[in-house]
Amino acid sequence: METSRGEDFSNGLKNLSTFLYQKGVVGHCAYNRSEGAELIINPADTTRQILRIRKPMNENLETPHQGAVWNFPALQKGQFETRVFVPSGSGGGTLSLMDRWFNAGDTTAYKYAMFHLDLKTLAPDQWHDLRFEWDLSGRSDYCSVVNAGGETIARLPLNRASLNGISYVHFISDSQAPDDKGFYIEEISARAD
Repeated sequence: METSRGEDFSNGLKNLSTFLYQKGVVGHCAYNRSEGAELIINPADTTRQILRIRKPMNENLETPHQGAVWNFPALQKGQFETRVFVPSGSGGGTLSLMDRWFNAGDTTAYKYAMFHLDLKTLAPDQWHDLRFEWDLSGRSDYCSVVNAGGETIARLPLNRASLNGISYVHFISDSQAPDDKGFYIEEISARAD
């Protein structure tokens, strides 16, 4: 019955899925897990942490693409907000709004998302406060992406219909570079509209 949720990483990564899988099945049908995306000190405010998602060089992983998945109350009509920084030279990544959980390192998750944004479209070397607004009640077939100034910077087409509403965000590095700078997330939140 909740209608909102927020995350600023003050409790670490306990509310997010960030793990990756090591190569090779162990036992009957399981993979060993490895740490994925990590928290680092925010250079602008050393009392806070930010999430860094990148593609490190690690040949022992099934996929080297780090990601993060976060759950919030299912919303037919709602808003998701985040603060993202993409450094110049980064291979970028994808932000997907979804109705179910996908592995953090799943490079195909965006195909099953209701809406997804290519983070390479954002201007590099600056923080972006983004608000995603959607209404899945049949009145709209797109999601508006609004910046801090109230300007609509993108209209994302509906990729897949959802019966129960959007309840997950999936971030992933989609860099093709062997060792990527990645991108940073300072906070995330969602609420009913």
